Amino acid sequence: MTKKISGTKEWAVVTINCSIGCNRNCYYCYGRRISALRGDISSYSEWPKKNEICRDIKKETTKYSGTVMFPSMHDIHPGNLEVCIDVIGNILKAGNKILITSKPQLECIQRICNDFKNYKDKILFRFTIGTLNNKILKLWEPGAPSAAERTACLAYARSKRFQTSVSMEPMLNSLRVVEEAKVMLPFITDGLWIGKMNKIEDRVINISQQEKDRIRAGQNNTEIKRIHNSLKYEPKIRWKESFKEVLGLKLSTEIGADQ
Repeated sequence: MTKKISGTKEWAVVTINCSIGCNRNCYYCYGRRISALRGDISSYSEWPKKNEICRDIKKETTKYSGTVMFPSMHDIHPGNLEVCIDVIGNILKAGNKILITSKPQLECIQRICNDFKNYKDKILFRFTIGTLNNKILKLWEPGAPSAAERTACLAYARSKRFQTSVSMEPMLNSLRVVEEAKVMLPFITDGLWIGKMNKIEDRVINISQQEKDRIRAGQNNTEIKRIHNSLKYEPKIRWKESFKEVLGLKLSTEIGADQ
């Protein structure tokens, strides 16, 4: 039986992180749950307050056979920017291609673009923008930048001729996802990924049952097929494994190949 490829393994052969905790405090965060299970944090409430630098230099300086994703368990923000710059530099100097993922802040993206302007062929930005509706973003991602700042980062990186992409996983506003995707597509060179919010009962905290039910209703099979029918002819749209399973599309069989 072929092993299922999902999550970060769809995009990268390895993920690298440099800190424990994340001030974005997203209420669906899988990193928080993993860290709690590992004992890295004593409670969920500790997660947004903790910014413990925890690096594996050997992992950063290894040459890998495919794309490296950084980060996957936290974000890049002014409080850890210097360390993140160092990590990105190590990954690139080892000869790797890097997928930089973030709910981005403009000052951080400007710095990365400036410091690594000679590595444009090795860097692909992937900005998480689950919706352009700020009310919904603030509800689910209380410490994260606004939609306006994230789209400004997307436009800035594109203007500096970096490779750009967007993740709408988790999709936070299914009723508007088609229209919102089309707003962002002109600033994208690579792809725009759409996917479900996964493991809601296991991961989600501080959200009402009504809101969780809204998310579930927005990603049922009927909605997924509607969204697919509306966007299937857009060449830059990509579907995460959670959508592909519903749609009967071919799943990735190689780690890091479905970028």
